[in-house]
Amino acid sequence: MLQLQRHFADAGISDKSNAFFDEFQIGAGDTRNLSENSSENLNIISAFIISINRSNGISEAEDIANLAIEYHKKFPDVVVGLELSGNPALGKFEDFISIFTKARNAGLKISLHCGEISNPEEIIQMLQFKPDRIGHGTCIHPNYGGTDETWEALCTSKIPVGMFRKCD
Repeated sequence: MLQLQRHFADAGISDKSNAFFDEFQIGAGDTRNLSENSSENLNIISAFIISINRSNGISEAEDIANLAIEYHKKFPDVVVGLELSGNPALGKFEDFISIFTKARNAGLKISLHCGEISNPEEIIQMLQFKPDRIGHGTCIHPNYGGTDETWEALCTSKIPVGMFRKCD
């Protein structure tokens, strides 16, 4: 479905069908979909953090961010954030800063995969950006590829870190 949305965006077509959200059902055996329900009627709170794969370049990142902003405006309780993920050895965070600043200014929360590999300069840049959440963070501590500076910056930032037992 995202490929269809990307095609529409590339072609300058504005899709008002909500087909993207209609693909997601509320739960197994439930025939309702997200565009038919508000979070007030659900027993769980679920939301989407749209992910940008840094390996796919700036142009695709801009397209995805614009779609995330568009859907956040239409469904502010459903699309709540934008994330930078993908191979941390490809691309530079500094190239994505303007995209994530635009998303933050539009009201989206920001999550960054940070410290997956030892790259103290980028870790500091990401922490200075003050994301709402960091994913991984395994190479921030000096014992695991980080530096005293990266560890101190994380500790003073109070930014929550999501750790994943299977991959970290």
